[in-house]
Amino acid sequence: MELTDMTEALQVTDSNLTGSSFQDVDLSGSKINNARLQKLKLQDVDFSESLIVDANLSGLEIRDCNLNGMQINGVAVTDLFAAYSAK
Repeated sequence: MELTDMTEALQVTDSNLTGSSFQDVDLSGSKINNARLQKLKLQDVDFSESLIVDANLSGLEIRDCNLNGMQINGVAVTDLFAAYSAK
């Protein structure tokens, strides 16, 4: 199925979208709940002002990203890196 030039909100429930591709989409204000995102690749995305709650991040790799303002449990990631580098 191909959806192009959609301007209305889309609600997807109890679906298997394995192998799907999303290109040049605006998901601002969207909610993703109870989803399996294993082996997901996110590239050139803007997560500013976003929140990840109660997630399994084991094995997650973050590369070549702007981490300014990013926090983990209320602690700035840049501060964590600075403390790690000072060792």
